[in-house]
Amino acid sequence: LYPELTTPLSINLISQLEKKGIVEAGDRLSLIRYQTMTDEIFNEFLSLFKQTSSDVNQRQVNYPLFFQCAVSTNGESVKKVLQWIEKRFTNEQLIVIELFLEQLKSVKNKFPLEMLPNNFESIENIINIALNHLQQSENTLRHIINYQIFLLQLVENSSNKEQKEKIQAFATKILKECSSKNDVYRIFTASISKTYPETRHILANILISDIFPKLISKSMLNEFVSVLNSSIEEAWRLPEIDSFIDKFFTEFLPSSTKLQSSFSIDSHSILISFYLKNRSTRFQRVNYLINKLDQIFFINTDVQQIAI
Repeated sequence: LYPELTTPLSINLISQLEKKGIVEAGDRLSLIRYQTMTDEIFNEFLSLFKQTSSDVNQRQVNYPLFFQCAVSTNGESVKKVLQWIEKRFTNEQLIVIELFLEQLKSVKNKFPLEMLPNNFESIENIINIALNHLQQSENTLRHIINYQIFLLQLVENSSNKEQKEKIQAFATKILKECSSKNDVYRIFTASISKTYPETRHILANILISDIFPKLISKSMLNEFVSVLNSSIEEAWRLPEIDSFIDKFFTEFLPSSTKLQSSFSIDSHSILISFYLKNRSTRFQRVNYLINKLDQIFFINTDVQQIAI
């Protein structure tokens, strides 16, 4: 948006509506968002917030409009508005906070690339409010995780190295915090494509350090396989993922009777398939499976095709 162009249009539209009668608070909010955020406009937003404070549906609309107006103006306005929103969110319904986090992805690149590094603290505080909210749910985690993955993908090809590293570090930090939550593995289903190699590696490192070990320690193999198969496109191509799968067969599985009783060659065949994808190690690994781990692995089709 270009507030120097949209401000007079907004003022004119409001003037026309006023001539026809009383302008509803919601309509006025939707129009003043196109104006440059002066102190007067900031205070008008606050006044309109008060007028609509009892309507949760309108509040869901208000925060993004306020923020969009700030983004269209300058970084100083963004910081001021985010700090105000952060304070309001301490007593706000979760559905309103979740929608605001979702709306952050729709703001033009100007915010995440230019303004986000100066507002890490406010954004992180808003995220923590959501994570610790009494109504916090799987959906909350999904909004937060998807936003971090969005940021990682957005900055992947940025030419500003310093800015890129700061945003990657921020997103990684938030993702790792989310990884401590129960059942978070259900959220990692984005299937990051090969067009985002850095994002794939960042997510892979989080999976093997924070997600996979927990699932394996609880013998949740179905969940482990599901995340492995859905979170990153062709995850087996990543060295860190391949190394973890190798560790599963050579360390975790042989040393745990509980894991052995949970493992099924048929149900978890995709895990065997991933283990044998690497052409340079597949013969060595087939030999290990049938000669050192258990001959029963020979019933697996992939093992047979390589061994014979």
